[in-house]
Amino acid sequence: MKTKIFRKIPFFLAIALCIAGCSETVPLNDSNGEELQVSNVSFTPCLQTKASTEHSDRVDVEFTGKGVKITHSNFAVTCDFSAVNVTHTFVNGFLNITQQGSPNQAKCVCYTDVSYTINGISQNDVNVIFINGVQVYCHNNQTENALVGKWLASGYHPYRAGYRDTIIFTEDFYVQQYFDYIIAGQVIPAMYLPPFATYSVSGDNITFTIHYSYPYIEKMSETFKYVLNGNSLTIKGFSNPFSDSEEARSDVHFTKIGEIYTGCEGVNCTEEYASVSIKLEYPDGSPVLLDDSKVFWVSQNRYLEQVSWDEIRMYGYYTVVDDGIRKALEHKQEIMRFTGYLNGDTVCERDVLVGADCCHVRYFGAEPLTQVIHGKGDCDKNVIISKTEYENAPDAPVSILDMKIEGNCLKIKLAASSWCGNRNSVKLIDSGEVTYSIAAVYPPLCYRTLRLSRYLDGCASAVAIEVSFNIEDLQVQGLNGIYLDISGKKILYEY
Repeated sequence: MKTKIFRKIPFFLAIALCIAGCSETVPLNDSNGEELQVSNVSFTPCLQTKASTEHSDRVDVEFTGKGVKITHSNFAVTCDFSAVNVTHTFVNGFLNITQQGSPNQAKCVCYTDVSYTINGISQNDVNVIFINGVQVYCHNNQTENALVGKWLASGYHPYRAGYRDTIIFTEDFYVQQYFDYIIAGQVIPAMYLPPFATYSVSGDNITFTIHYSYPYIEKMSETFKYVLNGNSLTIKGFSNPFSDSEEARSDVHFTKIGEIYTGCEGVNCTEEYASVSIKLEYPDGSPVLLDDSKVFWVSQNRYLEQVSWDEIRMYGYYTVVDDGIRKALEHKQEIMRFTGYLNGDTVCERDVLVGADCCHVRYFGAEPLTQVIHGKGDCDKNVIISKTEYENAPDAPVSILDMKIEGNCLKIKLAASSWCGNRNSVKLIDSGEVTYSIAAVYPPLCYRTLRLSRYLDGCASAVAIEVSFNIEDLQVQGLNGIYLDISGKKILYEY
């Protein structure tokens, strides 16, 4: 079955995958741990102007015997691109994909047609597909459209005394009013944006999630069965959502009382000027004062105009986005790549998921916005500890000739392999997991698994280089040594 849809609404969290080449198979995992693969990847030579097609920027979604085939016409990339990076997650029926040309450094833009297949996904598995923040397929369009509007609960719920029994479903997957009594019970510092609720539909299940920008409260999600019949909606066991009590739950019946206007006209907003900022600090809690920083808007292939607030920089805060671009982010979720520089080195690089409602910009990510920066000493770079990056970072070829450890500095000699020998393109990524030997020895043998990752440089060099990494963060408390397994090669780190 082939479907052509192109409707803008927000996408949700995504995991990085690099597609480096024109015909490649890349393993992925879905939310249940089952292996998915992207295969038959291809892209056309870049054109300076868009190719003439029936619909500009068309996305075709086709379900085949192998999986789901995606074809994106006139996809914008920078002129120096030699590969396509694709971000992908598959959770609760939501297949979220972000495409970006790589290396993505040139200032000029051209257009290519990208095609690939995600194996092992059937049409019955998928509810919604997003590409670069745009909905390109929806299995339950009719159900979602029927849900959008204002609904009034029948009956009286004593635990909700003083709060409305109205629930509002918006077309961009926000939930309004009904969970106000839960959000009002949370004490959130004034510097953080208030919590908000979203919903998603898959088959006869509806999942509600409350999101927090405050890093010390995790988001809450709960799934319920529902029955929708015209203007009548029943949500099973919805009488006390997100509760840990043993109270017996009952079904809640709603009646639709009207449609809603999904624009922002007439919305009352608070007067504060909101922003989403990263806080950088050293292990002792003192602020990191960067020399420079940049914010790259991934889907737009451009850098944002630099925002410099000295009054927050002195405390280690750096603005990613603020209400100055709220309108461009309205009812969207976008990835902004923040890079911080100190003494000529890149000391921080991370993707930040942001968006905006009718009033203010918001942070949609799950990880805290505070990041600890460790001094590198005499090392070139820091090790990165991240399961997500370990599983999905670029995997261009790299060959290890030799490794040695001096103090807390791991020095790796890398062979030339059709690349420029650019140290900035190489990362050492730890999986975040520590494994202990099952052998009855003391002290126990302890292992950490790491991998080298690099981007394709697009040029050749016959020169081998040495790059060093500060590995102090890999130490395990209570031990004075640990084995490091780096891309299949082992070395003992004693400290």
